[in-house]
Amino acid sequence: MATILTTRGLGLDYGNFTAVGKVDLDLEANSLHSLIGPNGAGKTSFFNIVSGRLPATRGTIEFDSKNITRSPAHGRVKLGMARSFQVTSLFPESSVLDNLRLAALGYEADRSLRFWSTWSTEAGKHEIADKVLVELDLARHAATPVGALSHGTQRLVEIGMCLVAKPKLLLLDEPMAGLGLADVPRVSALLLQLKASYSILLVEHNMHVVMGISDRITVMFQGNVIAEGSPEEIRHDANVKRVYLGSSV
Repeated sequence: MATILTTRGLGLDYGNFTAVGKVDLDLEANSLHSLIGPNGAGKTSFFNIVSGRLPATRGTIEFDSKNITRSPAHGRVKLGMARSFQVTSLFPESSVLDNLRLAALGYEADRSLRFWSTWSTEAGKHEIADKVLVELDLARHAATPVGALSHGTQRLVEIGMCLVAKPKLLLLDEPMAGLGLADVPRVSALLLQLKASYSILLVEHNMHVVMGISDRITVMFQGNVIAEGSPEEIRHDANVKRVYLGSSV
């Protein structure tokens, strides 16, 4: 299977502190690859390097056969990379549909304020938002202000705002964070559905979810990779159990 994201020796230093050591990772196209580890393991820092929010101190990143190590964040978005965050970033007073349409406009920020844009261009962006609304089963909430929705449904809207950018790779940072027990199965089912059409790199602390939906798992500890494999391999890895999983999984 083709690899859509490859990192080699990727690392990040803050002065004398090493947040990410030298990480090698291969993410196959149309698969869900989870990144796990205890707090402070370097997972979010690794996400920040891959998404372009922070420059790598060392190593290389290849995305869709292109070297993007020095590419800015907006350049990576245009190549097909989209990221969500641990804390939802939505417009709570606006409707679900308006949030998706605003995200579609923001995908081409350099064109969003061109008042002479053709009707067909704007209509095309609306069509993308409408399509995502249906894809995520959010049509019944189309006119609902986002702030009135459950946290789980807000998570779906945030993922939808990533999808309107027509990405090849989704970087999802703890989408289960703060969800109630009733919302976790719904978001898990969505991720399983999405990996048929998108490649997904997931950071998540809910190990039952990770073990149930991942194709591959990379385990980080103190900034470095200590294991990589299938869920079953990770579940029985003695070193991973010792530093992270314990006996709960």
